[in-house]
Amino acid sequence: MSRRFLKADHREALANFPSTIGETDLITHFLLTPDDLTLVMSNRTATQCLGFAISY
Repeated sequence: MSRRFLKADHREALANFPSTIGETDLITHFLLTPDDLTLVMSNRTATQCLGFAISY
């Protein structure tokens, strides 16, 4: 039996991801703030930091 990883509305949203992203949107949505970085680095090993940052 096949299972879908994402629901249909999530798949559609990803399929419509823009081909270019403006600088303001890039900064707002894809960069971590100093507080974010502190949280990522606290009590985590180097190998866990990237996974935590992505899921945060």
